[in-house]
Amino acid sequence: MSEYIGVAVSTLPDTAEAAREVIDTLSPMSPAVVFIFHGTAHSGGLVAETFSTELPGVVVVGCTTMGEIAPHGFVESSITAFAMGQPCRAAAERIPDLESFRFAEGGEVLSRLAGTLGLELDQLDPDRHVVVTLTDGLSSNEEQLLGSLGDAVPDLPLVGGSAGDDFEMTATHCFVGENAGSGGAVVLILEPGVAFQPFAIHQYEPGGEDLVVTGADPEHRMLTELNGWPAVKEFSRISGFPEEDFRSDPNLAAAVPTQLGFRIGDVMFIRGIMAVKPEGLVLAAAVEEGMVLHTAKSSDIVE
Repeated sequence: MSEYIGVAVSTLPDTAEAAREVIDTLSPMSPAVVFIFHGTAHSGGLVAETFSTELPGVVVVGCTTMGEIAPHGFVESSITAFAMGQPCRAAAERIPDLESFRFAEGGEVLSRLAGTLGLELDQLDPDRHVVVTLTDGLSSNEEQLLGSLGDAVPDLPLVGGSAGDDFEMTATHCFVGENAGSGGAVVLILEPGVAFQPFAIHQYEPGGEDLVVTGADPEHRMLTELNGWPAVKEFSRISGFPEEDFRSDPNLAAAVPTQLGFRIGDVMFIRGIMAVKPEGLVLAAAVEEGMVLHTAKSSDIVE
């Protein structure tokens, strides 16, 4: 714990008690912004209300997860916090209904957030600011939100992730202050006030086989055909798992070592499989017909 960075976790089952334990751990510092990540065993509304009430004047944002990375390792069903203190500044807004979000709205959201920091949109600086998003992981409109924000501020780094719900695949939850609910997204402009470096990592390496998307429903993130074959059948071939196993356990495909991705230069962008449905593979992000995908093999994430 320092005056600038604070981390805390509670594995207490009671939401109010767990929130109180996290707040007490952070008490030696004076946070300017706090990110909360918690399992679905905790009420998202109560988490949002408790932290907002107990930390007045602090920008508090958060979401549900599929497990949390705590100070001493991976945990589940916890409340985990990451806090930043002065000279950090932040402004955040919750988009309540991501499905109805339109491309033109990204610039409007960022303009409002920049105004909260006393800035115009064109004064946002990639050396001073970063856009952070926490999005409903079950929405099919994440790509439009990210594309809209990127179009409005193309030079600004954008980081973040999708909220989870402990693999239930039913409803995720995010919040800004006491403004909480499912189906939305958090957009935050962060001004760390110190030198920073955005980065992203994953544990997948190119697997060596090219695959052409010959059937897809991007709106529903559905991959129906690969190389002219039904997507589930073709994925069974490249992964080495029997098709009937995927059919009997719709979540198995998300856990196998082989996944799908596409490359831009030397960078691999994963299009992970969330579930198997009768019509095809449900992906974590959309693909379109004609795209060339590559097999991606899981390696040692710790290494």
